[in-house]
Amino acid sequence: MGTGMEAEKEKLRTALDEACIRVARWWILRCLDVARPATVHEEVLACFTQQVVHDATLKEIRRHLDYLAKCGLVSTVGSNGNSFTVTAAGIDVVEYNAECPPGIGRPTRV
Repeated sequence: MGTGMEAEKEKLRTALDEACIRVARWWILRCLDVARPATVHEEVLACFTQQVVHDATLKEIRRHLDYLAKCGLVSTVGSNGNSFTVTAAGIDVVEYNAECPPGIGRPTRV
């Protein structure tokens, strides 16, 4: 009986982790959109994201930024690769003018 309960707890943890990933990606995209046309340093993005996903690490923020860049929604600015800006495609996603990739937790538009 204890094993079934542990399996359910693990499923719940996994679902929560996946939701946090999607929310963090949306939050990063929104932060970059609000800041445009300025660029934003990854550590600033981490500070803002940690207000929503409290245990997000800088390494996780970098992974989210990498995902968003591979989707063509953000781009790296500068030679050090630590500052980012939202692309035209990213703006379209934020403004609900384009489909949102499934790995991003964009809220339903009301």
